[in-house]
Amino acid sequence: MQEVCSHSAPVLVDGNKYLDQINYLTVIEHSGEIWGRDFNEDTWNNILNESLQESCLNYFKFYFKTNIQPVVLKKYITRKLSPSKAERIKKQLKNVDVVFHIKIRPSSIKILLYNTRYDLLAKYNNQNLKQEFSKEVFLDNLNNFYERYFFTTAIINQDNEISDTDDVVVNGRKIGQVKDFKTHQNELKIVAIPKNIKSYMQIESSTKNLISDKHYVKPQIFSLRKLNKKTIQNKRIEENKNAINLSYRQKIGAFKINLINQNRENINSNKPKVKLFDLLNLKGIETKITNNENNILVLTDQKYQKQWNYRAAVFHEKYPKTLTKKITLVDSSSYKLNINTPTEFMLTSYSKPKAYAYNLVFPGLGQMLAGDSKANKAWTSYLPMTSYVLFGLMSLKNVGDFNDYNDQSLSFLNLYNSGPLGQQGNIVNKNLSIEYYNKAEKAEKNIYLYTGVTLIINALSNYYIRSKWFKWK
Repeated sequence: MQEVCSHSAPVLVDGNKYLDQINYLTVIEHSGEIWGRDFNEDTWNNILNESLQESCLNYFKFYFKTNIQPVVLKKYITRKLSPSKAERIKKQLKNVDVVFHIKIRPSSIKILLYNTRYDLLAKYNNQNLKQEFSKEVFLDNLNNFYERYFFTTAIINQDNEISDTDDVVVNGRKIGQVKDFKTHQNELKIVAIPKNIKSYMQIESSTKNLISDKHYVKPQIFSLRKLNKKTIQNKRIEENKNAINLSYRQKIGAFKINLINQNRENINSNKPKVKLFDLLNLKGIETKITNNENNILVLTDQKYQKQWNYRAAVFHEKYPKTLTKKITLVDSSSYKLNINTPTEFMLTSYSKPKAYAYNLVFPGLGQMLAGDSKANKAWTSYLPMTSYVLFGLMSLKNVGDFNDYNDQSLSFLNLYNSGPLGQQGNIVNKNLSIEYYNKAEKAEKNIYLYTGVTLIINALSNYYIRSKWFKWK
């Protein structure tokens, strides 16, 4: 599946009004020959919902705040309830705008869209399913339904700036390459453009420092009161009779960041400075920022490169400089900017680079200096510090013991080798040499053991200071 469409816009309905969303419910009828007892309506509801989101029809929102059973909803929409019970159900549906009524048979599928007053708004009927019913067949038929009522087509002239491998973008999502939409030499036919919202198209060069301006399509009304007209895909719609000529500009490098404080709270309202670094710009490249609620957009005038990679750091007058993080620039209006996850930077009262350095040299010290004394348990700092010292000293002691025991063993071994065989004194030299050798061997094992423990303490302490459990000042 493609990624979920990130573009969100109000939908135009009757009376030239815009709604933020259309709440819907679903009724799915099926033949027992298809699934029998294995049928799970929630599964197919989820497929429908995912399909709407992926198709940029994300103004359709499933309405969860109802406890109407599917069998009752089915009887209501097919007018098989008594007038009094139907009236009660209608009141419960006051916040529901439409109901998808989907009928699935071994060789057919019918998709009907009603409002809660029984008015038919859209219909689709495929009486000749040529494949066994499956998720893929279901999605194909849903897309055919969308094309008839929710999508439109636009014609774009292909000029010299456009190459066959350039990306075609609709509503912030790549839908293919130019070559996928060519009808003949100099014309592109872009389909599957949501027509009831303010949709836009864009072409982004994959080889040049060029991107087109966004071309917006004027929304058409989707009626919630009467049957809507079908889109005729083999004709150009009225506002697109004339092919569109797109204008191009050079790309503007951009990326998104999220600023959080030590409590991981959003502080994107702050006005930080963001600098970019690479091997040729060790002093940093200045940028411009635009504050949004969910992220901060960072813009730069750096020339376009195929590998547009830098390291970024955040500077703020009230906080120490952050660690640098790897970022990749994309154009400021590119669909990639919409789908890329913002890079997160945490602003803390104590410098993270210093804390990490101190903690690396002496586990627990960085935690003690940079940690919030109220939010962190004291033992999380003191335990690694004391353990590191203790096991470090034990390791050093065993290094000294190893050297002493090894020297003693070699000394008695030399006496044994130079003395006469069989004499009582020489036998004592042999036994003492073996005894000190065994002690040296044990001390060597202890060196590895205690050194290993100190390294583990170091690793755990440095893992903890970088984890979500550690609370910064």
